[in-house]
Amino acid sequence: MNTKCCLIAVGGTGHRLRKDGIKFPYSKSSLEVSGKPMLYWLLDTLEKVDIEKVVMTSERKDSLDFAKRVVDNHFKNSFNTVYNLDSGFGSSGLAYQNKNLIDFPCFFEAGHSFQNPEHYRKMNKEYKEGCLIASGFPSKGFALRYTVKNERGKIIYVGKKFSSIGEIEVGSPKLFGRDFVEILPNLGYDFDRVIPHYIRNDKLKIISSAMPLEVDVKKEWEEAVPKYKKFLLNCR
Repeated sequence: MNTKCCLIAVGGTGHRLRKDGIKFPYSKSSLEVSGKPMLYWLLDTLEKVDIEKVVMTSERKDSLDFAKRVVDNHFKNSFNTVYNLDSGFGSSGLAYQNKNLIDFPCFFEAGHSFQNPEHYRKMNKEYKEGCLIASGFPSKGFALRYTVKNERGKIIYVGKKFSSIGEIEVGSPKLFGRDFVEILPNLGYDFDRVIPHYIRNDKLKIISSAMPLEVDVKKEWEEAVPKYKKFLLNCR
């Protein structure tokens, strides 16, 4: 499978980061690493894995305007880009809200993290129709996360919690098909129900990542920045 579309949430307000003194002008997508916003590095990576269509979504016009400036200044000829002012349904419902704009299968990105291009290639390789492919990150326990554990090769859903040692925090990117969008209303647009649904049907696959999870709190950001800088330095 060679996925060509990515849905990006660019509206995360980052109130917990702001409360702890981390400053950024718009959404968390405008957090900077090595002189450029996170959204820039994400788009740079998506370009490397041959994404052709990008759908940017936010309930905030200023965040969409910021995203458009990043694209126009750096990636104007790289993507077919669509901007959608959504109705504030929450990140778990964004795929449903944008179902008529995205192509399937589709990556979902939180807009304030990025991965090694090889991670997306691994996800593409594992994808089959009817599956949900999610990224897995080592336990940190800094913030509430959807958490699973691997017991003898079987994925067990633990819940939305502060993860413990040995557990896996589930995050973005995710890779989904049309089936994901169709079942969201029945599951209340709630990942606390979505993840168990795919586990019960043996359709959830977790691809481990050594890169940082999308950040929600100051400790995550402070730990993520050196890792991102080291990765970017090694790529140049």
